[in-house]
Amino acid sequence: MFTLPSDIVIEIVSYFSQQDCLTCMAVCRNWYETIPQYTQSVWKEVILDERYLSRTHHRRERCLGDHVESVIIRSTEEQARQAHLYMLIQLLLDCGCSGIRSLELICWNMNDEDKLLGLLRQLAPKLTHLKLAKAHFSISPLSLFDIYPELTHFTCHECNFFPSNDYGHILRSSESTVDRPTKITHLLLDVRMDKKHIKCILKKCPNLRSLIGVSEATMSRRLSRLPDSSISNELDSIFSLCPRIGFLATDSCYTSIHWFKDNPDDYLSDQAGLRYFRIIGCYGLDQIGRHLTKNQVTLEALSIIRFDLQWSAMFVSLQMPNLRTLSLINHRCSPGSLIAMLNRCPALEKLDLQHRLQSLHWNIPTNQRQLPLFMVLEQCPVLEQLVIAARDEFLMLPNGFMGLRQLKSLEADVNSWSMHMRDQHTPERKAVVAQFFKHLADNSKLEKIKFSNISTLGYETLRTVATMPTLRIIDVHLDPYLADNELEEFIRMLQETAIESLTLRNARQFTFSVLNSLSELPRLAQFSSQWAWNDSVDTMVSKEGLLQMLRNSQSLAVLSFSIPIIIVENDKSILTRDQVVELVHEQTSQYDIPSVTSRWDIQTSNYISLDRELYNVTIHRINT
Repeated sequence: MFTLPSDIVIEIVSYFSQQDCLTCMAVCRNWYETIPQYTQSVWKEVILDERYLSRTHHRRERCLGDHVESVIIRSTEEQARQAHLYMLIQLLLDCGCSGIRSLELICWNMNDEDKLLGLLRQLAPKLTHLKLAKAHFSISPLSLFDIYPELTHFTCHECNFFPSNDYGHILRSSESTVDRPTKITHLLLDVRMDKKHIKCILKKCPNLRSLIGVSEATMSRRLSRLPDSSISNELDSIFSLCPRIGFLATDSCYTSIHWFKDNPDDYLSDQAGLRYFRIIGCYGLDQIGRHLTKNQVTLEALSIIRFDLQWSAMFVSLQMPNLRTLSLINHRCSPGSLIAMLNRCPALEKLDLQHRLQSLHWNIPTNQRQLPLFMVLEQCPVLEQLVIAARDEFLMLPNGFMGLRQLKSLEADVNSWSMHMRDQHTPERKAVVAQFFKHLADNSKLEKIKFSNISTLGYETLRTVATMPTLRIIDVHLDPYLADNELEEFIRMLQETAIESLTLRNARQFTFSVLNSLSELPRLAQFSSQWAWNDSVDTMVSKEGLLQMLRNSQSLAVLSFSIPIIIVENDKSILTRDQVVELVHEQTSQYDIPSVTSRWDIQTSNYISLDRELYNVTIHRINT
């Protein structure tokens, strides 16, 4: 292979994985010596853990060098040993990895400050990205800033900070060196620190563009001995010390960083002004409102969590011409003020209203109690995404959705808990739901529908859903009384749509005919059957139908049953994990099962089940 021109060889080996490189190096001495020269691009990113220390890795070490740009060092042991971290860092030093730009340290205890700082200073003098995840450390971020003058991104994710004995000296030293600012532009501080420490960090970051505070998960642990702190109470300090801030998410305004999907770089630009603002309203209207008013022209995304009627006057005065995403969660405000604000947001594309609906009906007569919600929607003619948590009475007035002709995504968490189950399946209720979807089908370009906590999607409703040719994603609860032939007919009608992902909840069984119809959907890439909130009955799955679906589908990539299932063959059940794995491996050549679990079920007085059940069965297509 190495007799070919070097550019062709480099192109060939660029498709290698790191394991491919190590395997090829074992072929002969010539390849052992030559492969590392041509595969430097494959080794730009490296992941190490303690298992690497259990034996020599001379082939891997030959592949490392100054071309390595990104390194993740993680601990896989419950009791992470500092000595192992030092050994792995020393290994990188010995291999000449001096060009590292990004470093992640995951699940380590880092308490020996002097030794660790010394090794880190040698390891990556050009480091620009540093992340500490699920770590226990006593090193102040200020000390890390000093050893990495080129650092631009610093992340602490679900960490615990236990300050060392010279913590006070570090803060005083930082205050004396405030004239030597860092180059940091992105900070994620998902770690509890006292306010003085946070302020010292912000003083060192005058070029900061993005700041994300502590998650609810980290706040609730209370493992640190430091007093409570909050970035939200320091808004004035943030904007005065970091005048270029463009992306700000304050403490406790997100559950966990795993659920925080917004990317700061999507909102940042060279122009000044705040573009993303996510905050808890209960920290004070005066302080928040002042900065909200100042940045109302530049804001593109606004999320306010838990606020009261005092905000109504603020909403009336706001004018946000560039706002594209608005999220109001657990709010209490007058409908008039909300409508007035939406009238001044002509570019709004996504509206997320997760509220206690009785608050939105403030002072509205009972017979008109849904009117404010639709008055709100009428002000959003260009709306593309709508997420709403409400009582299911809003289905009674579907005309409010008629003006949303640009709507592409509708997610509704419908609260039907107050209604008895039998009342949800009356002909009147089903007729209302069917009429609602008919209006959607006639007046929108929907690509995604997700309805939670509503189980009245009968046959007529499903037929209406299947007439929306633009639909790509469907996630709904089925009527538990839906007949098998009706479900099969619905799936057959979906062949005329662009459906790519289908999630059905509440399904009692998947017969051969139903699964065969699913295999004929030309674009279906993901199918899932999941729990419903009001259902705990095992789902019957035809063995032959399952195999037919896997063999015939040309597009299916993921098939998932996140529910208790019974795979049936000639009225007999296949109940063990090994039987299901063998079924897929032996009779289909292009699929694998990465996860399938069996467990003993608990019998209750009103629910008698089989002794053993399968759940979380996930089948993936093998990449070829």
